[in-house]
Amino acid sequence: AENLQSQYNLLLNQMNPHFFFNSMNSLSALVREDKRESALRYISELSDTFRYVMQSSDREMVTLEEELGSLSAYSYMLMVRYEGKLFFRIDVEESLLKMKLPVLSLQPLIENIIKHNAITVSDPVTVNVTGRSEGYLVVTNRIVPRQDKPDPMGIGLKNLATRYKLLSGQDIKVEDNGRVFTVTLPLKQEDKDENTDN
Repeated sequence: AENLQSQYNLLLNQMNPHFFFNSMNSLSALVREDKRESALRYISELSDTFRYVMQSSDREMVTLEEELGSLSAYSYMLMVRYEGKLFFRIDVEESLLKMKLPVLSLQPLIENIIKHNAITVSDPVTVNVTGRSEGYLVVTNRIVPRQDKPDPMGIGLKNLATRYKLLSGQDIKVEDNGRVFTVTLPLKQEDKDENTDN
């Protein structure tokens, strides 16, 4: 438990400063361009994202529906930051929405994609999030190599793999064939006892 908490804290400490700095830059750009409605929505999505991150410290497993809700806010901010260069395609069967996975599983995957790919107007990146009835969530992206090559498997992805194993007892699957990067997350059936009324 102590090991899990220390790794979780490491993830939060790494994410918050860089994410907050980039978010403020994007928000400032919207204000300078006098995009009032976009700026107001950005503030709302930023607030939702930080609220989810802060509340996650008291939780371990969440429903896929909650994770996708957080991803919606997070992806909006990234699409503002990488306007015309980064896109998201979500295709998840409704039957999976109540299944569970460790909290903050998707955000490290998206951060890993951004870190390891050159995201440009001429060579945009699309993040595909797919969920089928087999009980797996698959996140894929076409690889667009950067000139400077970071660590092949960043600390965020390693942290996720460890947390996933500790919290769910299951392993994530990472595949890289040189063209497409794929991460498969096994989902757990919701504990029916959690749904019973008090």
